[in-house]
Amino acid sequence: EARAVQQERQRIQRSARVEKAKLIQSITLPAAASRSPSAGPFPETTETFMGHYYYLLPMQYNFSDAREIAGEQQAVSDVMHVIKKDHSFYEQSHGGVTLSGGEPLAQSGFAGAILELCKQEGFHTVLDTCGYAKWEKLDGLRLFVDLFLFDLKIIDDRRHRTQVGVSNRIILDNLERLAHRGHRIIIRVPIIPGMTDDKENIEGIVDIAKTLPNIIRIDVLPYHHIAVEKYTRLQQKYLLDKCQPPSRQKLMEIK
Repeated sequence: EARAVQQERQRIQRSARVEKAKLIQSITLPAAASRSPSAGPFPETTETFMGHYYYLLPMQYNFSDAREIAGEQQAVSDVMHVIKKDHSFYEQSHGGVTLSGGEPLAQSGFAGAILELCKQEGFHTVLDTCGYAKWEKLDGLRLFVDLFLFDLKIIDDRRHRTQVGVSNRIILDNLERLAHRGHRIIIRVPIIPGMTDDKENIEGIVDIAKTLPNIIRIDVLPYHHIAVEKYTRLQQKYLLDKCQPPSRQKLMEIK
């Protein structure tokens, strides 16, 4: 395992020197993510990874004004150049940089290189992840992350396999490893009616969180229809088109 961790760290270092990362296609981004006091624990610049899709979203702007880099190749140094332009904003707002997606661990070398350079600049860093990745990928970059936003959807493994398509064991193992290694974590639960909003699932997630150290809180994220536009632009069928956002009453019951 130690050798695998070392290899992952070497790959991150190589990525910091390599001047290319493939960035493919533009997707409309959610206006709800624009900077506001309720948008998250910090006002952040978000570098969004959508598999091989990449977006650059400084959160001090509304999305109507947000800078976006897509459909072109970008080097780590290019991304850092844009991030460092907002250095004074980070100092004034006590904000920092968030890597999100999609799943940033799908490009762990690229993500790790950016995170390491951000820490060298003294920027606060956040990684938004579903946790579905080999531990070596997380272990190779976790020391450059100040806060993890960790998604948990379904606590029962059989249900998780049915609804998500994979087991949740690696996700829960990674969550436990991060927590016991002292990392600050906010668990985030997407509330999808008929899939994740039942009492058994919510209580199961809460029970897991209670057993772990360094869990700051659990956030509930209501389902919305923003992804429909993304799927349309990618010419893919959206399977949850008949699903409706949870009511305010339902969200209050869960909280």
